Amino acid sequence: MEKPQIAVIGAGLMGHGIAYLFAAGGYDVRVQDPASGALEKLPLRIGDICDLLGTDRAAAERVSTGQSIEWAAGGAGIVIEAAPEKLALKQAIFAELERLAPADAIVREAKRGYDLVVLGVSRRPGETLFFGDTAASVLEHSDTSNLFVAS
Repeated sequence: MEKPQIAVIGAGLMGHGIAYLFAAGGYDVRVQDPASGALEKLPLRIGDICDLLGTDRAAAERVSTGQSIEWAAGGAGIVIEAAPEKLALKQAIFAELERLAPADAIVREAKRGYDLVVLGVSRRPGETLFFGDTAASVLEHSDTSNLFVAS
């Protein structure tokens, strides 16, 4: 089974950790953030996680960065939104993802902040599944030997 392309929208506190988890599992990850500073720090932050956990730094090589949501989500099978907890920002991001992500992509919010219905995602009305549930379903069929769970 071919692994899906992963997109993480946001390179901050949650986004860099999510990118690491998927990259450590062997997935290619595209991380989008409008702040170039956050993108510049991302390889170092992922490397720090590798050092802290004693895992292979090759995970950082599976992560690429960019400022375009279209670039990140365009061909992704899984999209995780990890932007700051600002409702208007999240609504704007999910509106773009609705338009740009493939119709069969799994699109989730990283935190249990806002319900997807509140965000206005029409493709998946009524869903309340978030990153924890998504990660579990993805990793269930993954050949990853490292699993880091935080709550």
